[in-house]
Amino acid sequence: MIEAAHKRPDLTMPEAEAELLRQHYEDADVILEYGSGGSTVMASEMEGKHITSVESDKAWWKMMMEWFETNPASKGSTVDMLYADIGPTREWMHATENFLGQPEITGRMATFKLEPQPFPTGRMLEIIDYMLRP
Repeated sequence: MIEAAHKRPDLTMPEAEAELLRQHYEDADVILEYGSGGSTVMASEMEGKHITSVESDKAWWKMMMEWFETNPASKGSTVDMLYADIGPTREWMHATENFLGQPEITGRMATFKLEPQPFPTGRMLEIIDYMLRP
């Protein structure tokens, strides 16, 4: 592993949540994260994972990009870091609007139960505006 100019991001959650996350990530081939950091690094250290992490803090996204440039993912794993301006946020960069419904919460970790649903045509302009934010 090549040393990065940045300190390795820590997994900043209590052990119960960290263990739950580890179990889910070990069982997954594809991982989609909203927010990046220690969990992204943890996933990248597992073999055979495709990780996509959507980050809404531009400075943090840049630091994570630099981290992965000098600390590549494990064998057979890839990490795609995406920056998205999500508009107004609360603590921990949580968006003030929730399109996904109520999650099951374990500490700070949210698990959403998603099912295919018809496109919300009544909110199409709002969603397009949301997607086109710089």
